[in-house]
Amino acid sequence: MSTGTTEQASFGASGKLFNAQNGKAGLPTLPAQPILNRLGYGLAGIIVFMSLPLPFFWDSILLGSEVGQHFLQNGLSAWILPQQLDSGHPPAFGWYLALWWTALGPTLPVAHLAMLPALFLVWGGFYRLLGILLPEAAQQRAHWIAAGLLLLEPTFLAQAIHVGPDLVLLGLYLFALVCLLQRRPVVLSLLLLAMGLVSLRGLLGIAALGATAVALAQQAEKSGEKNTRSGQLWRHLTWLLLPFGLALTGLLGWFAFHASQTGWWLTNPDSAWSANQKWAGMEGVLRNAGLIAWRLLDFGRLVLWVPGLLWIWALWRAKEPVQDQERRLLLVFIIPLLVLSLAFLPFANPVAHRYYLVVLVLALPWFAYRIHLLDPTRSRFYGIAILAMLAFGHRWIYPDKVAQGWDASLAQLPYFSLMSQAWSEIPNPELVYTEFPLYKPMQSVRPGSKQTRTSFKKAEGDWLQHDYVLYSNIINDIPDHTYDQITSTWPLQRQWERGKVFIRLYRRPGMAPMELPDAAEVPASSPD
Repeated sequence: MSTGTTEQASFGASGKLFNAQNGKAGLPTLPAQPILNRLGYGLAGIIVFMSLPLPFFWDSILLGSEVGQHFLQNGLSAWILPQQLDSGHPPAFGWYLALWWTALGPTLPVAHLAMLPALFLVWGGFYRLLGILLPEAAQQRAHWIAAGLLLLEPTFLAQAIHVGPDLVLLGLYLFALVCLLQRRPVVLSLLLLAMGLVSLRGLLGIAALGATAVALAQQAEKSGEKNTRSGQLWRHLTWLLLPFGLALTGLLGWFAFHASQTGWWLTNPDSAWSANQKWAGMEGVLRNAGLIAWRLLDFGRLVLWVPGLLWIWALWRAKEPVQDQERRLLLVFIIPLLVLSLAFLPFANPVAHRYYLVVLVLALPWFAYRIHLLDPTRSRFYGIAILAMLAFGHRWIYPDKVAQGWDASLAQLPYFSLMSQAWSEIPNPELVYTEFPLYKPMQSVRPGSKQTRTSFKKAEGDWLQHDYVLYSNIINDIPDHTYDQITSTWPLQRQWERGKVFIRLYRRPGMAPMELPDAAEVPASSPD
């Protein structure tokens, strides 16, 4: 985009974006905001630079670090993963990291640098969507409001500081939506293919984009745009057969090849994750519905989504129809919300915040537009409330027995220094048992580290059968009764704590204390 120019967005068989509001073919994007655009790219670079020391965390340990190191050790053509690494997700993200590591060295900072293009992709797609979707009257103010909301969004920010596939998937989805609205079939087909190769959830993203295209076309038909009446709807969608057909054909080829080598499709029946693919039952479906609502409201987002639901209710109750541009703003996040929810509701797999990252980000332009419509006094008051709630959301830590999405806010940050301290102070880590992610070896969480000490052991079966256990509120996988017995009857030998995040070393009653250095005498240490 350039200042003072108008870029034509298009959607439909004749190169038109359905736009009954002005009766013209094509919806112009808003004039470029060069300062905001450059600021967004600059902040992306700052985020990556500040994140360089942060280790791999949560599921990105497997999907990024361990899969990437598999390619380094076995060659970039080794796309069939060993069973312990193969969760069913295509390994394209790990392969991408391996490319960077092959070129610049297998280190943690290089992995973070590899995320800079992903952050650029996210910002570039988000910025262009603001120009396409926001009403012209809201262009200046709403642009800045939406950008501010993106920077404050807890789950986006938590994913932005780490090396993981979900940020890549978000960027691909946003740019694919841009190409969908601007009718760019070749680029769209490549983006759809990449989405499916990054994650199984990319397949849901493809379905959501297809459903969004149909919903936008139906909206245009109802609004009475010329040439979209009398059964012409599907003619305006035929151009999508090429990009969607090519992408799905390529993905089918990959999954067929993978199945021919492994004997299974999509999910590994012998993996530790296979139980998550089972039918949840009616009680599980209801539980998942509650979890999805919780994910949308969590970490202070209720300050956006509760008023948002009230605004949607008011629009539904209003006698006047919703304007086309606001309807588009709603459809681009409501459609993926419905598609993702229908896919997640029936299964036992825990619903993570990051699964809804696309929804959380695509809702922001509509929230910005609604905030723009408020009078200045209410807008300022609401802005302060949003800033306070979302900032407080990063300090939102639930009680120990409540599972928390630690990769969905910055509440995780103290854990990394605490883990380094525990690692350096415990002399015999091979005697200590714990759960994910504390048992992951140093080379998995900090590739290129010179640390060669043995990692902690995974607490297989009953925690109570071990002599020493390491517990942290970062852990979500300890049974309640085990937690109660350990915390109430086992002696606490040492605790590392910062804010509300802690790591505790317990020993079995009657077991001799492990010899630890005096905490006051332990020098500051580096995990490298």
